[in-house]
Amino acid sequence: MRRIVRYPTIVLAAVLWAALLQANDCNRPTGDTTLSLLELEVAGQNQVLGFATGDRAYDVWTTAGPSTAVLRAQPTDLSANVVWFLGTQTGSLGIGGGEVTLDLPDGPSFINVSVRPTGGAVGLYNVRINPACGSQGECDDGNECTLDAACDLGTGLCPPPTPVPAQTACDLGSIEDKLCDGAGECAPAGSQQWGVPRSLDETANTADARYPRVAVDDSGNAIAVWQQGGPGFLDPRSIWASRYTPATGWSLAEVLETEDGIAEAPQVAMDPSGNAIAVWQQSDGTRTNLWANHYTVGVGWGGAILAETDDTGDAELPFPGLGPAQSIGIDAAGNAMVAWLLVAPEPPEVGNDLTYNAVVSRYTPGGGWEAQVHLSGNASDPQVGMDAAGNAIALWRWRANVDGGNQRVYASNYTVGSGWGPFSLFVSRSSAARGPRMAVDSDGKAVVAWSTCPSWPCYAEDGIYVNRYASATGWEGEQLIYSAPTGYNQTPAVALNDAGDVLVTWRRTDNHPTSSLWAMRYTQGAWQAPEEIHPGGQFGEPTAAIDGGGNAIVAWGALFVSQAVPSVPDILATRYVAGVGWEPPTVIEANGVQGNALFPHVAYGADGSAMLLWGDGSSATERDIWAIRFHP
Repeated sequence: MRRIVRYPTIVLAAVLWAALLQANDCNRPTGDTTLSLLELEVAGQNQVLGFATGDRAYDVWTTAGPSTAVLRAQPTDLSANVVWFLGTQTGSLGIGGGEVTLDLPDGPSFINVSVRPTGGAVGLYNVRINPACGSQGECDDGNECTLDAACDLGTGLCPPPTPVPAQTACDLGSIEDKLCDGAGECAPAGSQQWGVPRSLDETANTADARYPRVAVDDSGNAIAVWQQGGPGFLDPRSIWASRYTPATGWSLAEVLETEDGIAEAPQVAMDPSGNAIAVWQQSDGTRTNLWANHYTVGVGWGGAILAETDDTGDAELPFPGLGPAQSIGIDAAGNAMVAWLLVAPEPPEVGNDLTYNAVVSRYTPGGGWEAQVHLSGNASDPQVGMDAAGNAIALWRWRANVDGGNQRVYASNYTVGSGWGPFSLFVSRSSAARGPRMAVDSDGKAVVAWSTCPSWPCYAEDGIYVNRYASATGWEGEQLIYSAPTGYNQTPAVALNDAGDVLVTWRRTDNHPTSSLWAMRYTQGAWQAPEEIHPGGQFGEPTAAIDGGGNAIVAWGALFVSQAVPSVPDILATRYVAGVGWEPPTVIEANGVQGNALFPHVAYGADGSAMLLWGDGSSATERDIWAIRFHP
């Protein structure tokens, strides 16, 4: 279990500490010296405690003996530098703050944290670790989420705290959990709020980590996967993973494969019980193969194995930089299906080009990966989804420069006991320029969304089209749900729940590169009016999720342009609350904290929680994976 101490802004008094006080007050503090976040995480406990009132000094009591702590701090002024002191040790958390792991000595100690914005200002915070007490009241931290302990007047020490039921319900031991607000209040159940962002790839935070994907089970547990390489863009890349539980937070990141070749484009699917399968593509120096690793609850990852053995060509998953396209599905029993492209040279007698074939393979817990099945040639963007019973739908787009450039969408159905049906099922009659993107629910219903291209070559997309599927009736036919006389629409994302509610969101561009973000919902048997959920800005592909009650989350990476602040991509999210409407966008990653915030992916759990991941770093080649939880 972990013990986390948080000091949010609400309990920090606005006391300014001067850096230097000289004649005529030349260096009087002029910047914002406050912290918006001060957090101390100590292994071995999960109580939230140590909050004081009044000024910037806080008392924290830990278990006896030396311990390791993680100090995190973020200044209100994100251009300020944050420096820490522990006895004779000192170091910098950097501009905009950060985190550092400290070795706490046995017995009393203290940590000083200073905030240095421009203008000669300095703000100082003092966290006293295991301080001596002189009266019983000095062990009372004032936080009703914890059990107040009494000072031992014989030793002058406060005993280590112990959890109480109210605390367990309040904190849950999760790193990004901020249900205890630090002011002596436990947020009530159903408070519905975002937690605190947490970096997942702590073992290699100077490397280039990107393209995270996340899956959530029925209990709110999650598994995240991502690709991570060295500091250079072309350095070798590996596949990493971390698992989240509400009781313990995120686990240490671990690598899922040990081969020498470049590994990329990871995806993950999770069954309702928490078992999961991750897949990725990896080069062996001669060809690119499809690999997989299986996670079993209570056991862990089973080891990387080949999911296919076709040496006639390269295995390719959809490029993750164009937004989430799900190419692996899993059913309630842990059976899985994966779709990919087999890219192979044409036979010599045909020509010198490449063939792009959509293929699938099925996994069973008792039998492993079955032989691949060829679905179609001239394919791109392969995707698959499974219902709870193990039936599946595979989807792909007809490749460009074929059939006059008409990139139509096709699908094929897998039925348990019967196998794959014919592939000549039209999902679209129009040409799909961006997308398609598909979602499948536990009952086997599906929805596909794409943007169309009026002519080839495609320089601008116009309408947003959808097609819905039900096992009893098949595909209902493509439907234009949005178009506009000017501008173009692109990069649709789609989400579907078991009640049949659908969310489609996309970018609309009138004046490149400025775009707006739009959404449409299908509920109670009809498409609702289009809604602009974010006005003009510069941002990338959105990601969307919807829960069983019709509540939804849309997240995207945005690029703000300011004369005073360098343009830095951020992560924003907005929520649709069923029966209420869209909330204003929330800044998940504040402008300038890390920089280069891209590749968001969001997923809902059956308990109403959601997990949002993204890549965020100080440069194009130094990016970390971050996660934040939405509490139901």
